[in-house]
Amino acid sequence: VSDNLFTITNQQIGLTDQILFMGGGNENGGYQSFNDVYNNLIPGCLSIVGYSSTSGQPCNTSTPNWNQISANTTASSKWSARRNFQTVHYDNRYWVIGGETPAGLAKDVWNSVDGVTWNQVATTTPFGNYIYYKSIVFNNKIYVIGGKESPSSTAFAKVWSTTDGINWTTTTL
Repeated sequence: VSDNLFTITNQQIGLTDQILFMGGGNENGGYQSFNDVYNNLIPGCLSIVGYSSTSGQPCNTSTPNWNQISANTTASSKWSARRNFQTVHYDNRYWVIGGETPAGLAKDVWNSVDGVTWNQVATTTPFGNYIYYKSIVFNNKIYVIGGKESPSSTAFAKVWSTTDGINWTTTTL
């Protein structure tokens, strides 16, 4: 993994024993975006908080072992290169939700059990014209929270939830 990789806006998911580092983009010399996936295996480490899941001691992360598990590609079998997207781990799958591509807003939802093989779950979402929202998993649902409508940049206090990535329910805060 080159030092340049770490200058991009990306998404990370931390799970026991590994962190996934997915896609992102930068504006060094023009808009660039990526959809590659790396993992960093740290045996026995609860990566999201950086402590051993067995001893409670800080993990040894001084020598990270980043491995590219899915290359940057334009293949239609994988989510397009993007930045400002959201990722969660839900229902034993990694999920990629929305974001921005060089062509405009990504309004789709993808998932994968391994970070290598991806399935498009939805081509559009009710928050497809939004950017800068956040996603979490809570009570066995994926939630998308807030954001701004593009291109107007009007901020919204809405929450959407789903159990399947296809059917979304909205609530105004």
